[in-house]
Amino acid sequence: MNNDGRFPEISIVIPVYNSTGSLEEIVRKINVVMEEILNCTYEILLVDDHSTDRHTWETIAKLAEARAEVKAIRLRKNVGQHQATFCGFSMSSGKIIITMDDDLQHDPLDIPRLLEYPEKDAVIAVFNRKEQGIIRNFTSRIKDLFDNAILHKPSDLKLTSSFRAIRRDIITKILEVHTSFPLVGSLIWSVTENIVNVPLEHHPRYEGKSGYSFFKRLSLFSSLVFNHSSLILRFMSKLGILSAFGGMIFGVFLSGRKIFFGNVAPGWTSLEVTILIMGGLILLSLGVIGEYLYRILSTVEVRPRYVIDATLNMDSVTEERKLWEGLSDARVSETMKSTDRGN
Repeated sequence: MNNDGRFPEISIVIPVYNSTGSLEEIVRKINVVMEEILNCTYEILLVDDHSTDRHTWETIAKLAEARAEVKAIRLRKNVGQHQATFCGFSMSSGKIIITMDDDLQHDPLDIPRLLEYPEKDAVIAVFNRKEQGIIRNFTSRIKDLFDNAILHKPSDLKLTSSFRAIRRDIITKILEVHTSFPLVGSLIWSVTENIVNVPLEHHPRYEGKSGYSFFKRLSLFSSLVFNHSSLILRFMSKLGILSAFGGMIFGVFLSGRKIFFGNVAPGWTSLEVTILIMGGLILLSLGVIGEYLYRILSTVEVRPRYVIDATLNMDSVTEERKLWEGLSDARVSETMKSTDRGN
C-alpha cells in the first residue's frame, strides 16, 4: 500500500461498551500486526458507546495518552453497535477501514487475512463455529435466512460478522445513506456486490458476557425487516387479498345454503369468527403501517445518529476528512458554491 503522508493506510474502528481488561490486549496485538507484520501506517478508533462502567473511558484515555495512533471518541448516550460503528466511519481517515469487536473474539492477528483480497470492496469474516450461546447461534441462523430472502444475496455469502475490511470509497457511499436505523452489513450489500468471505476462528470472550440481549437482537432484526425491505408490506398485501378471496368464497357458500336449503338458523359463530379474523388483520396491517410511518418520520427529521461528548487525539486532518467525505456530492457542491458566492 502507498501512503500520501496525510492519511493513514488503515483505520481500525472498535465500538466499545463496558470493556476494560480486553482493550489493552487488543491495542497491543494491533500494534504488533501493523508495525511488525504489515509495516503500515494506521489508526485505532475506540468509540465508547456511553459505557455505564466509568473505568472503560479511563482505560481508553490512558491508551490514547500512551500512543498517538489510538484515537478516542465518547458518545453522550448509548446508540448501539452499528451507530457507534458509523461514528467511527465518519471520524476515520484510512484508505481501508477494519471493524472488529471489543471482546477479543476477533483476533487482531487475523487482520492480515482480511487484507489478502485488494481487488474486493469488502472482506467479511465467517466463522464455522462461534463461541457463544445456543440461543444466539440459533437466532443468527434465522437472521441469515432472512438476509437471503430480504437482501437477495447468495446463500453462501454471510454479512452478519462485524469483523470486516472495507475500502474507503465504499465507506463514503455508506455514509451518504441517511437512515436512523443502519445495519452495516446490509448497507455494504446495497452499495456493492464485490464482497468475499474469509473463514476465521471465533475465540472465547476475554471477560464478561455479551451485551446483546434477546430484545437488542430483536431490534436489529426489525431494522432489517422494516428498513431494508418491503417484505412485510408485500406479505400483508397478499394476506389481505387471500382474506378477501376467502371471505367471498364463504359468502357464496352461505348464499347457496340459503337458496337451496331454505331458512337456516343464524350462524353467530361463523359471523363472530369472520369479524375477529378480519378485525385482527386490519389491526395488524395498521400496526405494520404505523411502524413504517415511525421510521419514515425518524429519517425525515434527520435525527443525529449519535452525539459526540469528547474526543482524544483527533487532529484537524481527520476533522477535515469527516467534514468533506461525510457529505454527499450534492451537498459538497452546494457548500462550494456558497463559498464562491461569499468570495
